[in-house]
Amino acid sequence: MALSSAASRLTFRPELDGIRAIGVILVVAQHWVPLPLPLGEASLTTFFVLSGYLITGIIWHQRAVVEAGLMSRGRALLLFYCRRALRILPAYYFTLFISFLLSLESVQQHLLWYTLHVSNILFYQTQHWGEGAGHFWSLAVEEQFYCLWPLLLFFWPWRKLEGWLLAALILGAFVFRPVWVRSAPLPFAFTLMPANMDAFAGGGLLRLIENRLPKRWPGYGYIAAVGWSIWFGICLTRVVTQADWEYTFLVVGLGAAAIGAVGLIGWVLNTPYRLTQLILLHPLVQWIGTRSYGLYLYHLLLVVVYQRAVYRLFPAGSSTEAWRIYWMSPWRMALVLMPVLVLMAWASWRFLELPFNAMKRFFLYEKNPPAVKIDS
Repeated sequence: MALSSAASRLTFRPELDGIRAIGVILVVAQHWVPLPLPLGEASLTTFFVLSGYLITGIIWHQRAVVEAGLMSRGRALLLFYCRRALRILPAYYFTLFISFLLSLESVQQHLLWYTLHVSNILFYQTQHWGEGAGHFWSLAVEEQFYCLWPLLLFFWPWRKLEGWLLAALILGAFVFRPVWVRSAPLPFAFTLMPANMDAFAGGGLLRLIENRLPKRWPGYGYIAAVGWSIWFGICLTRVVTQADWEYTFLVVGLGAAAIGAVGLIGWVLNTPYRLTQLILLHPLVQWIGTRSYGLYLYHLLLVVVYQRAVYRLFPAGSSTEAWRIYWMSPWRMALVLMPVLVLMAWASWRFLELPFNAMKRFFLYEKNPPAVKIDS
């Protein structure tokens, strides 16, 4: 049985690293300095769409390999999980170890929650972001997706209805958010995986339909424009009117961001304009994108270390309090921490992530793989 075109397109696309680079810069910026728009949340939604797009393609590829009789279903799943673990877990647990050494209260009190990748549920239950660990919620959501999504796609029996399955999951997220936020204080309902399922399933749906559409289909641009226009309109309402917008943003804005991200990724990959390629394929942007995982992991830990150092050097109530206020300025903090964060991300990639990533050669997806590079 031949591999289907949708399943076998696993060619490495460097443009996606460019999107990762811009996204992680926006997330770090929002956590470090005041921004007028929630660009960090939009970037996280884009990351979820990216994961849905990439993981769906890999799982369909693996399933086609199984149906072609090239390997067993159990081995195909095992290879996927081993490769994901090698890419994600070493740097994650190293960060968790540093967090424990820094005596971050939430990590020390609830270590098992972080270890088992359910910190998002912890935040939801306690209605509290852990000091220096609040960003772990999105990593937990990603891990839960990695665990459940392959099983769903592998064992879904009606292959011709997969598009409807993905559409139903997207609709389910739009229903889940307004229903659930009525019983859960905002914004913690957003930390649960079902609240973000439209982004994951949207990425999967993009993977499905892009092979059935013309290469330069203009609809991608229209989808991106509609999604991001709705998102921007909701955000602008808050800026202009100072209205209570959190409910509208979580219920509608996140879905709009997911729609915009689906259109954006489809447009970048299938309508390669020179300007976007010049930006996304620039060597510096590619360098950042490759190391985006480390940049995301360590950026809040550095804030904790910086703030503790400033308070120790310039105690409150002392004659140096003015210096403490000076150095606690978000923009000055960002200027100090940015080179440190870049150095940490470089070291993490060079000495931790890259060696483990190289071990994927022991877990190849196929015994005789075609001339493609897996983007994972």
